[in-house]
Amino acid sequence: MNIHIVVFNTTFKSAKQNISLWRRYNGFRLFMFNITYDFCRLMANNNSKLSFQKIVIDAISENSNINHSCPYKNDVIIRNLIFKDEFLKYLPLPSGEYKYQVTTAVNNIWVHRISVQMAINEKLIARN
Repeated sequence: MNIHIVVFNTTFKSAKQNISLWRRYNGFRLFMFNITYDFCRLMANNNSKLSFQKIVIDAISENSNINHSCPYKNDVIIRNLIFKDEFLKYLPLPSGEYKYQVTTAVNNIWVHRISVQMAINEKLIARN
């Protein structure tokens, strides 16, 4: 997955994110996680305890310029992101269709939403 988020004419010093996990049951329904957190604080203290948001940020930071605390002056770029089986070992997800959604607010204004859909087959993950 490749994502390029353009930061227009401003440096942002405060950001919060809402991350949620949805599962398809006759349409997508909220499943397991719906968390809003201070993105800048998490990045400043990235050695914090294990949490859903830390797992996601750690997976993304390997393939992006999201690897430091605020402020951010430049565009946010994620290249060649693949959620590997190691990422999924922390999430006890049964087989099914899922949607992972990230909504971001910069300087207290909600500016974008990214949704990623995926299929999980626990038999294939257990084999690896």
